[in-house]
Amino acid sequence: MKEVVLPLKAWTKQPNASEVDNLLRLVSRLDAAIDFIFMAYAKAESMHRDPESQYGDLRRHWGHFIHAFLREFLNHEE
Repeated sequence: MKEVVLPLKAWTKQPNASEVDNLLRLVSRLDAAIDFIFMAYAKAESMHRDPESQYGDLRRHWGHFIHAFLREFLNHEE
């Protein structure tokens, strides 16, 4: 968060066109961080003998909430 998301949030509050290279680096880091979040979750889930019975509900609820939050966010951006 401190090294990836917070600098992006700070930039959006005071955008500076001369910092495009820095912005591209931050976006690239955010892209990698999102991949790592999913990879770490998948690795943790795969360590259980029966991941579907253990985490199936969590996975379904998580997907449902992500969909709802993103839909709401995108509707307000238009």
